[in-house]
Amino acid sequence: MSYYIFFLIFFVFWIALAFLFKKSLVKVSAPACFFLTFVLYFFGLFGRLDIGMYVFFGIVAAATVAAVVIGAKKKELKRFAEIVLQPTSILFFITGICLGLVFTNMMSYHWDEMTHWALVVKNMVAYDNFGNLGDTTTMFNQYVPATGVFMYAFQFFGHTFHNGHLYAAFDVLVISMMMPITELFSDKLSKQAILSTLIFFLLPCLFKFTMYCELLVDGLLGLSFAYMYLVYVVDRNKVDWFTVLTLALGAFFITLIKSTGLVMVVFGLLFIILDALLRDPKKVLAFIKKKSNIIMTVLLVAMIVFAKVSWSRYIVVNNVRSGWNASEMNMENIWKYITQPNEFQIAVTNRFLRDFFVGKFYWEFNAYLQVPQLLMFAIVIATYIVTAKRMKNIKYGVVNIVYTISIILGFGLVTLLLYVFSFSYKEALTVASYPRYMSAMNIGVILVLAINVIETFVKPKETAQVACETKGKGICGIKKLAIAAASFCVIGATLTALLNAHIVNDVLPNKVAYATYEDWINVCEKLDDEDSVYYVMHDYKENNTYVRRYIKVRFFCTPTRCSGFSEGGSYADGRDAEIFVTGNPFSLTFSREKFEEETAGYKYLFIDKVSDEFTEKYGELFKEKPQAKTLYMRTEEQGKTVFVKAEI
Repeated sequence: MSYYIFFLIFFVFWIALAFLFKKSLVKVSAPACFFLTFVLYFFGLFGRLDIGMYVFFGIVAAATVAAVVIGAKKKELKRFAEIVLQPTSILFFITGICLGLVFTNMMSYHWDEMTHWALVVKNMVAYDNFGNLGDTTTMFNQYVPATGVFMYAFQFFGHTFHNGHLYAAFDVLVISMMMPITELFSDKLSKQAILSTLIFFLLPCLFKFTMYCELLVDGLLGLSFAYMYLVYVVDRNKVDWFTVLTLALGAFFITLIKSTGLVMVVFGLLFIILDALLRDPKKVLAFIKKKSNIIMTVLLVAMIVFAKVSWSRYIVVNNVRSGWNASEMNMENIWKYITQPNEFQIAVTNRFLRDFFVGKFYWEFNAYLQVPQLLMFAIVIATYIVTAKRMKNIKYGVVNIVYTISIILGFGLVTLLLYVFSFSYKEALTVASYPRYMSAMNIGVILVLAINVIETFVKPKETAQVACETKGKGICGIKKLAIAAASFCVIGATLTALLNAHIVNDVLPNKVAYATYEDWINVCEKLDDEDSVYYVMHDYKENNTYVRRYIKVRFFCTPTRCSGFSEGGSYADGRDAEIFVTGNPFSLTFSREKFEEETAGYKYLFIDKVSDEFTEKYGELFKEKPQAKTLYMRTEEQGKTVFVKAEI
C-alpha cells in the first residue's frame, strides 16, 4: 500500500503546483520528482532520510493549502477541475495506479540490480540512510543516490520493503520526464500527435528493451539530457524563470543519477545554447537582460555545483568505501597510453574501436542492443539535413551534426578510458557491458532527434500549453475529454502490454530460482538486523559461476549481514591477474583452521548443502551431524569453535 498512498499524495502535490504556477500537470511532474529528491538528499547527507520525508509532507500540505486559499479568493477553484481533467493528467494518474498493479509481484533478478540498485533501497528502508554507511550491506557505496532516494519515498509508509514497487516508482520518474512531449501538440488531438507520442515513448526500447522493466539507470541517463532539451523546446518562445528552475532541478537530479550524469547535463545545456543561438540570437540577448533570468541561471549552476561538491564531501567525511578504482586514470598514464601503449591496452583499444564503429547487431542479456555508431552517425546526418532543409536553416543542421557526432565520440572515448584504466582485465578485454553503456548515449541522441522531427513536421503552430493557459478550451476542455483520454490511453495500453510481456516471459520464471532460497529467506526474516551470517554453499556453481548465487543470498538477507562480496573490495582487483576476483566462496579446499578463521566474524552459520566429504572434513566442528538448509550458532567450548543448531 505504501506505493499507492505516496503516489496519491504526490499527485495532489502536482495538482497544487500546476495551479500555483499556472502550468499543466505534466509540466510540473518531473520538477516535483526532482524537488522531492533534493529534499530527501539534503537530509540524507545528515543520515536522516526519514526527517526529509516529514519535511516534504509539510511542503505538500503547505502548497495544497496555499493553492486552495488562492483559488477561493480569486474564485478560480474550477481551475483544479481543468487541471485534473486534462487527458494527459488522467493518463498519468491511471498509469501510476496501474504500474503498482503490474509490478506487484515483480522480483529483482538482474545482476546489477541485486548488487546495488534494488539492494541500496532495501538498505535505505532499513536504516533511513543513504544505504552506504554503518551496517548497510551495499558494496558500491560511492555511487550517487538520486534514483534510490526517489524510490525510497514510495516505500516509506509501513516502512516495509516491497520489491515490486521499486519498478513502479522508477517508471513514474521516467514517464514524468517523457510526458512533456505532449505539450508540443495543439488543442487539436490529431492522429499525428497520438502516433508521435507513442513512438517517442517506444523509441528507448529500440536500444534498451527493458527500459520500463529495470532499475538500471542507463536508459534514464540517456533520457536525462533529452529531457533538458525537451523542456527548452516546449518553452522556446516563452522561456521564463520557471523554465530555468525546471532545468536547475533537473541538472541537480541528473548529476546524482550516476557519475557520468554531469556529462549528460553539459550535453543537454549545450544543445539548448546552440539551438537558441542558431535560431534567434536576439532572444538570447533579451533573455539575459532580465535580472530574474540571470538569478535563475546562477541557481542552475549552483545546483550542479551543490550536487557534485556535496556528494564528494560526503564521501570524504564519512570515509565511504568504493567498489571501483580509477586511480590509474591520470594525465601521465593517459599520455603514456597514447604514446606507448602496452599489449593489454592495444588489445582493449582494438576490440573497443571495432565494436564502436562497425560492431555487429546483437542483444546483450536480451535487453541492450549494440548498434554500430557509424549507423548512428548516418541517422544523425540524415535527420538534421531533412529538418534543416524544412527550416531553411542549413547552418542549424551542420552545427548540430558536428555537435551530436562529437558528443557520441566523446562519450565513447571516456568509456574506452574506463576499460583501459579501471576495469578488470577480463572485463576490459571483452568490453563487458558495452551495449549497456552506449545505450545511454544512443537513447539520448535518438530522443533529441525525435523531438526535432516532431517539432518540425508534426507540431502545429500553437502548443497545447498555450491553448490551456490562454483559451481554456480545446484539449483542456470537458467536451473532448472522453475522446482525448481514450486516445492517449492507447499509449498506456501499449506500454502496459510491453511491460507484461517482459515480466511474464523473463521475470516470473525467476520464482523457480527464488524457490531455491526459500529456507534461507525464511531464516533471514527471523534474524535481527544486527546479526551476521556466514552462508556455506558447497555446491556453489550456478550458471557456471558462483558469483550470481552469492549476490542473491546477500540481497535476500539484507539488512542482516551475510558473507558474499568482500566488503571494501573493488572490481579493479582483477587488474593484477587475468581472473575476475570478487570474493571468497566457501570451498572444500579450506582446511578446518581456515574454515574457523573465515567464519570467526559471524554470529551464525547457514549450510545450504551437505555432502559426505563436508561432514568428514568439518563434522567435528558441529555439536551434531551437520544438516542442509539449517542455521547454526557459533559458540566457544574449551577454547574451540563449536556450531550448534540455532533456536530462533
